[in-house]
This record gives sequence, C-alpha cells and structure tokens, in this order.
Amino acid sequence: MKVIKKIIIIYIFLFFTQLFLNNNARSAQQRAEEKPNDISLDIPSLLRLKIENAFPTINLADGAAGAAYYDQGYVEGASSFPTFYLYSNTSWSLKVKVSGDWNIVNGYKKPTSDLQLKIDSSYSSQTNFQKFISLSVVDQEIASSYNGVAGEIYEGQYRILLDWIKDIPGSYNITVIYTLSTLAL
Repeated sequence: MKVIKKIIIIYIFLFFTQLFLNNNARSAQQRAEEKPNDISLDIPSLLRLKIENAFPTINLADGAAGAAYYDQGYVEGASSFPTFYLYSNTSWSLKVKVSGDWNIVNGYKKPTSDLQLKIDSSYSSQTNFQKFISLSVVDQEIASSYNGVAGEIYEGQYRILLDWIKDIPGSYNITVIYTLSTLAL
C-alpha cells in the first residue's frame, strides 16, 4: 500500500506541476504586449536636368563656304548640341531663355532673336520647339508633364540668323539658360 501511496503522491505532484507550468505559460501569453512601430518616409519633389554638349561653338569658314551661310540667311550648329536628360518624381516643366543680349562687337548689337532653337524628341511631353524658334529673355516652355519622368531625352540644335549688312566680323556670345522646375497643380 505504501508503494501505491507513493505512486499516487508522485502522480499528484506531477499533475500539479504540469498544471502550474501550463498556467504560467498561459499567463505569459496573456501578459504579452504589442507595441506598434510606425515607419514614415518623407519624399520631397526631386528634379534633375543633365545636359550634354552644352557649349557648342559655331564657326563660319572663310571664303565661299562662309558666304553660303550668309546667302541662306543662317548657320546651324550640330544636331544633339545640346542634349537634355530629364528626371523628376513630380509634375515638371522644362523652359529656355537667354540671360541677356549678345555681346557688342565693334559697336554692333546683334538681336537676341537671331538665336533660334529646335528640339527633337519622341516624347509626348514636348509642347514647343518642334521647329526653329527665336529665343528671348522670357522663359519659353520646351516640354512639360503632370507625371514624373526618368531619363527622357531631348536633343537640341541651334540656328543663328545672319545678315550680310549687319553681322560684321567678330566673336559673338550669348548665354542660354535652361530651367527644369515643378509645375503648380
């Protein structure tokens, strides 16, 4: 009988030990606490305008070759000079203007409008400059979109108008400014 009592005591002990362990496990689960951790990300409006071949030089040859440009009334720079690559994560607009007049050569002030620009692009964002257009000191839109863009390419070409009587020998310079900006929605 003593053996049976010992076995019963052992079983009772094991039963209460198991019960105690199960209750502690349930208590630990019931005491678990969740703490949410919110992640936030603030993204600003970002724009990037990359320009290649930004400083073209257009020279007239001496003799008959140079005279032929005067006869046609203009000389054109190489195509794809300059080339623009546009990047934006928001609505955008690409504009162009000149900063001021041509430099004065021997008292002659060449008209700002003698500088023209044409843009070639296969993108539907292009709004202007599909043909040569005179530049001015006022911004003129080349392209715009209400969507972001990643690497759209716009290839430019300059044309300079020539006049046998007015355009005297010398070095003419003018500064062109391109601006990529966000659009107001």
